[in-house]
Amino acid sequence: MKQVWLGIGLVTQIIGFIFLFFEFIIGITFIGLSFISFVIILIYLIKERIQEKKEEEENDYRNY
Repeated sequence: MKQVWLGIGLVTQIIGFIFLFFEFIIGITFIGLSFISFVIILIYLIKERIQEKKEEEENDYRNY
């Protein structure tokens, strides 16, 4: 899932910079979409890290 959003972010950013020279509004739109995909990736990574921390706490056998 991360790779899909990363690919979408990369492609929209490249297309956005290309369109900045031809159609400014469309270029800004694509750059905005790449920013949104970046935020989605950050949220996904934060959720994944929180889940890993919960698993680490559940499987903590240092007391034994």
